[in-house]
Amino acid sequence: MGVTADFNILEKIGESLYSKVYKVKDKGKEGNFHIFKLIKPEYRYKGMTDSLNRQIQQFSNINLPKFRVPVLYSTDEGEICLLHDLFPGFTLDKWRKSVPEFNLSAFLRFAINLAAELAGIHGAGSIHKGLKPLK
Repeated sequence: MGVTADFNILEKIGESLYSKVYKVKDKGKEGNFHIFKLIKPEYRYKGMTDSLNRQIQQFSNINLPKFRVPVLYSTDEGEICLLHDLFPGFTLDKWRKSVPEFNLSAFLRFAINLAAELAGIHGAGSIHKGLKPLK
């Protein structure tokens, strides 16, 4: 993997249909930890970096306090990754495994917080892959 030239992969955090997510550290730099989302090769397409750069630019203009704007990272080998600083948190899978039984109150708090963040993104005019609320 070309990303290992700049980063040490510490652990795999998760995987989705389109990507694998890792906790990584800058090589040669003390204490610089990141979240690294590697797009799977079968889902990369020509022009993807341009498309992602446009989306990142839109998100950087939104300026929500809890929203972390990623940095697009691509390699000569054709790898496409999204990178941002590590932040305290956990995956939904890990959270669900840690909860002995379904807690409706905790789920509703999470859903409300997520909806509030999405409302800010939608209010700024961006909805998933370039769809706009006004269309």
